[in-house]
Amino acid sequence: MMELKHDCIRDLLLGLEENLKLNQTLSVSEIADLSSMTSYNHDDIVYTVNKLSEAGFIKSFSYMGGGLDVSEITYYGHQFLDNVRGNNIWSETKSHLSKVGGAASLSIISELASNIVKAKLGIS
Repeated sequence: MMELKHDCIRDLLLGLEENLKLNQTLSVSEIADLSSMTSYNHDDIVYTVNKLSEAGFIKSFSYMGGGLDVSEITYYGHQFLDNVRGNNIWSETKSHLSKVGGAASLSIISELASNIVKAKLGIS
């Protein structure tokens, strides 16, 4: 079963932000070796990379023979990451998601986290 794991999305984006350099790529194997990704298996990482690429959160490309590299986080990826970056915000977001069984789209998760950030800043 292929499931898009919300923690994997956040951890992957945080790992890319910290380790990906301008004009550089990271392969799935290199991503799997990042400290933020050690709790995920290879299939989870490949699936998450593919889905984040489809969503326009990262740019990735595949090679013949099955290689997969990530070249950058897009503006939309950075927006999402900025909304879920803080551990307290992420915990509160996941707590709210648990009320619906944890199932929500990336856009809902981002909006929910954004609303939590706004509330903490006193912005309505």
